[in-house]
Amino acid sequence: MDATTFRNTAQEPSTWGELKKDFDGGECYVACYQKGNDIYYASTPKTSAIRPMWLLVMARSSRKVFKGVDVLTNYASNANARSNSETGIMQLTLDNSPKISKTSPLGLTAPTGGVFRISLDRIQAALAAKYKVPDAKKTLVNDIQSFTASVKDSEGNYATAGTHTVHRLYLAAAFLLLRKKHQGNSKDGVVALVVDKTGNVVSWGMKNPDVSCWHGETSALMALGGVAPAGGCVFSTLKPCKMCAGLIVDSGASQVKAYYGQDDPGDDADNTALDRTGLGKTLDAHKAHNMPYGLMVKPASAAKATPLGSALHSGFSGQKGTVGGIVSPIEYVNSSGAVELMAATEEALKNKIKKYKATDVKLNPNTKQVVEYLADFLRLQGISLD
Repeated sequence: MDATTFRNTAQEPSTWGELKKDFDGGECYVACYQKGNDIYYASTPKTSAIRPMWLLVMARSSRKVFKGVDVLTNYASNANARSNSETGIMQLTLDNSPKISKTSPLGLTAPTGGVFRISLDRIQAALAAKYKVPDAKKTLVNDIQSFTASVKDSEGNYATAGTHTVHRLYLAAAFLLLRKKHQGNSKDGVVALVVDKTGNVVSWGMKNPDVSCWHGETSALMALGGVAPAGGCVFSTLKPCKMCAGLIVDSGASQVKAYYGQDDPGDDADNTALDRTGLGKTLDAHKAHNMPYGLMVKPASAAKATPLGSALHSGFSGQKGTVGGIVSPIEYVNSSGAVELMAATEEALKNKIKKYKATDVKLNPNTKQVVEYLADFLRLQGISLD
């Protein structure tokens, strides 16, 4: 979806009466600004982590749309009153502008032009249609946030089916979607999955370079209306930026964890809300007691398996600054330098699917259910690994 189509999808004609009703009614958060003779506003339920200021910034027509413009809200009196996600999007895209102030009653007069609303419902519907997930919900694991070890009895049966290894399967599926859905030279190199407490993918998204604030994580969370499932996890191929991290924390009410495969050494992903809360962690072949196991892959030219995250980081860092070097990890993951790593990730998932189809071996039932589920999920996206 290009930027113009996105704005046409997000924006709808409204009226001065509807804006006043939302602004003064007390049931919604509202933000608005006047540009020329027109007024633009966003209104979101107080239960949603997606604040209206966030929507206004996301749907702006240009970087300079807020130049010289004050945004009025019925909920945030100053910059310190912004949510994590609002702060993140300001830092990422607008260098902390525009100015915002709280006013009541609405400190604008009726416009001589039109009134336009940025609609979360319209954005949510468009994203849900684009990024499909299975309708049926299953209990694949009891708790996706747990890192329990497996315990076998004397006959090799699983007395306790652990969850140490299931997390890397979701991350592998995210990387596979990135590899298969990548469009030519597009800077679309981020995919994120939102998984509920029992292991179901309830939403997913991919970075859209034509819409500056439509990242993998924000796309997935907007498709849920800004309400992530409590006790769930977000699995992202890249460390979430300040904007995405803020929305993950807000949408999950600090009850959702985030795991990512590729580090982002840039300023945009430094000291995020996930870093400050401890809810975000790299998933890179960890075997610590309090961490799930990360993804190991074996590229065709390698003598042995290597942690995917470390290999991506070292590969990107090693070529950055060289003549013709790639400056963004988003581009690197889809470059020739990462081809073998991505192929090895696909092969690892294929091997898991093949292994868990076997009926003559005793296997972790939690892992088996997740493998089968992810195979079905990928088929829904037009990807078959059989």
